[in-house]
Amino acid sequence: MTNFRFAQDCFAALDAETVANLVAESSDLAVVLDEGAVIRDICVPNRELAQKLGQPESWIGQNWVQLLHQGSRAKATLFLSDATAGRTGAWHHFNHPGRDGADLPLLYAASSLDANGRLLLFGRDLRPLSLLQQRLIDAQHKLERDHGRIRQLELRYRLMLQTSPDPLLVVNAATGRVLEGNAALSALVDSPAEALAGVALIDLFTAADHPRINAVLMATRNAAPHDAPLVSLLEGAAVTLTATLFHDDGAALLLVRLRPERETGSAHLGGAEQPALLRLIDQAPDAYVVTDEDGRIMSANAAFQTLVDITRPRDLIGQPLDRWLGRGSTDLGVLLANLRQRGSVRLFNSNLAGQSGISTAIEVSAVSLPVTADGAAFGFAIRDIERRVAEIRPGRDLPRSADQLTELIGRVPLKDLVREATDMIERLCIETALEMTHDNRASAAEMLGLSRQSLYVKLHRYGLGDLADVPG
Repeated sequence: MTNFRFAQDCFAALDAETVANLVAESSDLAVVLDEGAVIRDICVPNRELAQKLGQPESWIGQNWVQLLHQGSRAKATLFLSDATAGRTGAWHHFNHPGRDGADLPLLYAASSLDANGRLLLFGRDLRPLSLLQQRLIDAQHKLERDHGRIRQLELRYRLMLQTSPDPLLVVNAATGRVLEGNAALSALVDSPAEALAGVALIDLFTAADHPRINAVLMATRNAAPHDAPLVSLLEGAAVTLTATLFHDDGAALLLVRLRPERETGSAHLGGAEQPALLRLIDQAPDAYVVTDEDGRIMSANAAFQTLVDITRPRDLIGQPLDRWLGRGSTDLGVLLANLRQRGSVRLFNSNLAGQSGISTAIEVSAVSLPVTADGAAFGFAIRDIERRVAEIRPGRDLPRSADQLTELIGRVPLKDLVREATDMIERLCIETALEMTHDNRASAAEMLGLSRQSLYVKLHRYGLGDLADVPG
């Protein structure tokens, strides 16, 4: 630290009023203490700080240490002892209780005024710095959450790609070159996935099929997914090629699926293993149904019979599946359209109504089965999720996310859905405001544009916070 070298020449002529003005200009708050730490005079040039403190002029005659937050008093006593002993110059952080209940952080430095033990305290408002620090912490937390979410998405993408039984490729839509492929593709073309990166997609097929594949890729870039049925790979395998357009980081990409042609409708497992698989499906706790291309039941396991209250299996054969679906032909139409277009559907939510009229919440996954002599067929795996959905139905706890709210569509009237959505948004806004204000309800009410009484009513309604100290 460098002191003034010519202090006597520069400041000897200053009077008390000039010194007071200099002190006021150089701090947000200045306090004069006597030898007992009692405030003899105070100046708060920072008007916003003065409003937050309440009435700082009423501090005159009070002990400065007792005006600090309880957690700052012990440190303040040591701070004054050092200043009285001549050990001044260091800045220390103390908190004052604000008028609205929030702590006000101030940075203090002390200077001795005379031989009688009087001290002059210079105070600086730390709220702007605290606000910047909080914004930095919030930004860091957001980056960490975003980074974690991206990593989870990438992990799920890799897992789905590599565990899919169908050969899949990701292709650059502009160049038509392969970016990556999965393990099933490597097995189909008898080449490592790494060796396929950068290869033109059409180079994997015979020259006779290049025009058809190029036509499908061109159509997919401009419209919905398209198929190229039965094109031949260089290795000789006949496949159906399906391309779907998606975007990643501004680049147009194609997800290409190859479905090998099969002569029969048998599953991958054969021989002695096939009966065991059929017994497993028939005895599984989840319902399994096979329908024809029009959605009429060809076979179903015992779990499905239980869900729809049918005792004789022959009473199911030939019946339309939408007879028992909660939204009837609407749900079945969506399922069949996606199966014809994409080949599979995952986690489709609906209801299943049995013969007794009892409705059960279900989750449907479906797949398009290989074409046989009897025509196209679809397989449906139906899981009972009534217990899970019951936890978020109206009349109980509010939904905590948009995903939970969408699960109620088709189960409750629209007006109830709108009310649930409004309550969910209102609750989330109140929780966020309380979190941002460190549970300061007066500040939270001001942030939300509510009166304190209105905020307390909503806190009671949603059971938020400690309501023991809320005024009657």
